[in-house]
Amino acid sequence: MAESGVFAYREGVATGVDLDRHELLWVEMDGATAVLPLEPTDHPDVRVSPDGSQLAYTRDGHIHLFDLHRGTNQRLTFEGENHHDPVWSPDGQRLAFAAEREDGRGGTDIYVKHVDGRSPAQWVAGFEGFQYPADWLEDGTITLFSRVGLGAQTDIYMARVGSDADAVPLLTADWNEAAPRVSPGGRLLAYISEETGEPQVFLREFPDMRGRWQISAAPALAPLVWSRDGSAVFYRDRDTGRLLRAQLELEPTFRVVNRVELADRVIGVPRDLHPDGQRLLLTRQLGAVAIEEAEPDLVVVTNWFNELRRRLGQEPR
Repeated sequence: MAESGVFAYREGVATGVDLDRHELLWVEMDGATAVLPLEPTDHPDVRVSPDGSQLAYTRDGHIHLFDLHRGTNQRLTFEGENHHDPVWSPDGQRLAFAAEREDGRGGTDIYVKHVDGRSPAQWVAGFEGFQYPADWLEDGTITLFSRVGLGAQTDIYMARVGSDADAVPLLTADWNEAAPRVSPGGRLLAYISEETGEPQVFLREFPDMRGRWQISAAPALAPLVWSRDGSAVFYRDRDTGRLLRAQLELEPTFRVVNRVELADRVIGVPRDLHPDGQRLLLTRQLGAVAIEEAEPDLVVVTNWFNELRRRLGQEPR
């Protein structure tokens, strides 16, 4: 903009960067990493099937399956929009996921679909706000999920699959509680709670919810991942981004034995553990990628100040 009122700009879509790209990788317990041969996804949620043969992940608003042996992709969901947060059932035959409501109310509900794709998705649970599935019980009858209500309060609920009964609250409080994961064997529930004023990893006995133990020593981030034997929980330090393993002792009394950084300089978000118990599945956000558009047109506007005054109902000078 010049003092004379000459204003020049380029007309067209602005250039920018795309930050919403995530690659998938395995991380061994010694820190060795291997990037998976899969195109970067536009959503970070991914889980490995109970038999270790497939990944369920989100791309372009739908749930996809990636065969780890054949290296092939298959789209699973077609109905509706904005599907995400897939979670495998214990038998590997179904996936729970969140889906945007189609009635215009906003928010998400939870659905379950068979991975063979032969039947439509089945509605499981939904309230006002947003629901995000997080885990199943080992018998495959109940899903656990985080619910973000209209007031942005996050609580933990569970719903019975295939039942008309309403979902029931598992943990509700005046602070946020989210990201529930049940230990192998179903004895303990790990989750994130802000009851101390900062997000921390807590454990409770499950399903009666007796006892409460804090296992993180500093603010932590979800997701949480259990070791296969239920003796450790993987999580991230919020302030440093470090990937930590909290080793637990359950008998004769509960205590945290130690908290160990899994591997130096490993950057990524833990999503799941391979059934062999030796590899963590991580997502890692890729660097910014420039978005280039066609060459825009240069537009020159003269007498800009007079035009502005005219539109404001003032006399031009």
